[in-house]
Amino acid sequence: MAYRHLGFVLLLCASLPAVEFLGVDYSQTDKQQHVIAGAAASAIALVIVDRIDPAAPWYVRAGAGVLAAAAVGVGKEWYDSRHRDSHTTDINDFTATTMGGAVVAFSLCWSF
Repeated sequence: MAYRHLGFVLLLCASLPAVEFLGVDYSQTDKQQHVIAGAAASAIALVIVDRIDPAAPWYVRAGAGVLAAAAVGVGKEWYDSRHRDSHTTDINDFTATTMGGAVVAFSLCWSF
């Protein structure tokens, strides 16, 4: 896996609060936590795929990372929908989770 891109990943994650991407306000602490959760899920998926098939193409590894982050986002929103008394569902939470995973997945997998 291309760990040399870790600095690039950290830079992108640090800059997310300064921009609105897909209409999500990343300056909110909740959205930042969703980005971190998505990034962690993506990183774990990348490690698993790298252990299973180290020669997997970059797009397979990146896809696994993004899908893992999206699954975490869907799971969290499903949980929120079941506990409406203390949680609210929000498509922007799902988007932030998936974007965190996409930043990590594409940054670590894409050969540029």
